Amino acid sequence: MTNGDVSFSGAWFLVCAIFNCDIQENIPEPANTPDPGVVYSNTHQSLSVLPTDIPSDVARLNLSHNVFTDLPANGLAGLAQCIELDMSHNQLSGVKRGMFSGMTSLKELYLGENEILDIESGSFEGLSSLVKLDLTNNKLREINKDMWGGLSTLNELILTQNDIQKLDSDDFEGLDSLTILHSKWMPTKEIEAGTFNHLTSLSYLHTGLPQLRAVDRNLVKGLRNLEYFALSHNRHISDLEDNFFSDLSSCYDLQLDGLSLREIRRPMWNGLNTINLINLEFNKITHVPAGAFSGLNTLYRVRLDYNDLVSVDPGAFTNIPRLGYLLLDNNHLTSLSRDAFDADQFPSRPYRIDRFELSLGQNPLDCDQRLCWIKQYEQEQRLDLFYENYNHGPPDCENYPGVEWQDVQLQCN
Repeated sequence: MTNGDVSFSGAWFLVCAIFNCDIQENIPEPANTPDPGVVYSNTHQSLSVLPTDIPSDVARLNLSHNVFTDLPANGLAGLAQCIELDMSHNQLSGVKRGMFSGMTSLKELYLGENEILDIESGSFEGLSSLVKLDLTNNKLREINKDMWGGLSTLNELILTQNDIQKLDSDDFEGLDSLTILHSKWMPTKEIEAGTFNHLTSLSYLHTGLPQLRAVDRNLVKGLRNLEYFALSHNRHISDLEDNFFSDLSSCYDLQLDGLSLREIRRPMWNGLNTINLINLEFNKITHVPAGAFSGLNTLYRVRLDYNDLVSVDPGAFTNIPRLGYLLLDNNHLTSLSRDAFDADQFPSRPYRIDRFELSLGQNPLDCDQRLCWIKQYEQEQRLDLFYENYNHGPPDCENYPGVEWQDVQLQCN
């Protein structure tokens, strides 16, 4: 559970604890664990050939952490009931046609942590039930649409930590059922226009590519079902065009951390009608202008920590009715005006479960009356202030009557 998130069951338990209600009859029965079927596991045995004692009715086959460099064509053909195959942490150098022939029930295939350089076209033909393919941390330098033949049911593809230099517009062609795509921590320098646009079922897309030089303005065009989008750790990206996210009407979680953004503008967020979290930590933003997030009616969490902020304008966080979690740590702020927020932004809430959370750690705040509203609201249970590890030493507050600094916390009378 993240800061600011509280489950219904947790809130109900708190209410019952306060009012001494009987909750015994409301405790749900444990869910029945589905039968895993026949499981065969033979790991960490330095195996290089397939064991001969694999049951023909095996449902889950785990041969990870061995030394396989290849699998023979049709070697697994008799395992028609197998739904999960784990060949991760081996030394497979490629994926070839026939490796998985006959595995018509296979749903999950784990090939991560191998040395795969190439995938032959047609290697996955016949895997008509496959929904998850994990190729994490291999040596793929390129991909193409011919690799994915037969994977019309694939929901999740993981390409994290490969050596792919470029993503072309047709690289994911044929993966029309794909809902989750991990394409992060690769040396990819270019994503061609249209690469993701036909993946209209995507709900999760992570493109954290540290060497990406630029992003096409239509990178996520048409992805109206996308709920999570991460464009993280791309230090060469210093700006995003207005309306860049205009098609992401279902996006709930937007991760823009680790870029080099220097400014934020309200039109950048056009189209984000259901957004809950915008993460902008570890950028180079110096200023939050008035109305920076105005009109984002579902926005609850904003992260602006680890930037270069020196100023926050009056009205910066106004017209955001659900805002309840704001991180401004590790910036260069000397003060934060009450006028940055709406007049009704901080209603008094007796329980912490839904109280506004404000974090100001590691800022060189001036100890004067401009900050007294924060301490007052904390005392009135309007917000929770998080302020730790003040790195400039306690300021001298003797010249400000009624203001004290104690235990590195704001104290205002």
